[in-house]
Amino acid sequence: MIIYPDAGYQSFISVGDADTTIGSFVESAGKTAYLALDIPGKEAILTQSSLQIELAGCTLPAQNEKPLELATCYLSTSNLAFPVIEQDPNGRSITQESVGDLSVSYSVNDKSQGAFPAIVTQLLEQYTCQVRTGGISQFYRAT
Repeated sequence: MIIYPDAGYQSFISVGDADTTIGSFVESAGKTAYLALDIPGKEAILTQSSLQIELAGCTLPAQNEKPLELATCYLSTSNLAFPVIEQDPNGRSITQESVGDLSVSYSVNDKSQGAFPAIVTQLLEQYTCQVRTGGISQFYRAT
């Protein structure tokens, strides 16, 4: 896995550093789920979380910084604990799903950006990201 700021990066933190950070500092409902993942699983969730941060339009620093790494760790454990809005293979939020004649639309507070946990939003404030906490869901019958 390629780590930021290297060209073609996939994550803002390595699996080894994330294991240490999450194991020692992150208190989250998804902590146990993260620590139980194998290395490819950890790489996948760290990559997904890093892409979510990137898609939020953050102004990234020239070099990696601790708040960016911590935000990736908190977002990764949150994504495992509360997968409310799922991601497609490109890391974009799934905004509509249908099962039979029931259709569900998901929306969040800031255009097409996903909602981040409050701790992640605080950690990313210095990077002028376009994120908000919270979100809503709307259920309706498909026509």
